[in-house]
Amino acid sequence: MQDVAGAAGMAASSLYEHFRGKDDLFLALHAELWHAFAGTLAEPVPAGLSRRHALELLVSHQLRVAAAWRDTLLVFPVVAACPRLAQAVRSGAERYLLALATWLYRHTGVARADAADAAAVVAGIIHAFTQRWLRRGARGDPSVLAPRVAHYVTAALA
Repeated sequence: MQDVAGAAGMAASSLYEHFRGKDDLFLALHAELWHAFAGTLAEPVPAGLSRRHALELLVSHQLRVAAAWRDTLLVFPVVAACPRLAQAVRSGAERYLLALATWLYRHTGVARADAADAAAVVAGIIHAFTQRWLRRGARGDPSVLAPRVAHYVTAALA
């Protein structure tokens, strides 16, 4: 917490006025990150887009969020050591998958019965490309990968 407070330009005591500890700070970061990714699902989708173009638009938005939250995403692997935090991440992932399934049903013609499975596939492919970008140093704008990611996602949903 001392390091976080120092990086934020504040005293640790000030940080403790907002968060009881690292777990609470992480949970707040996770909630904001979840809202940022979920917010991409609320972005308008122009009528008449093909499945691939709708997916490319979504992926582009999602990868821009990843770029904006790069430092936070780099911290998330630490979560496995804390069951309370891991549960929050699992819960957020479940909510995200439900929202993504609805988006896929509305904007890509995925059958309602297949939407949950499709959401898992789409999220997995986006996650894989995001992790690859992070492992390679998280340089540049990852949204330039959107056409390639949309290609793989479209093929997976075919």
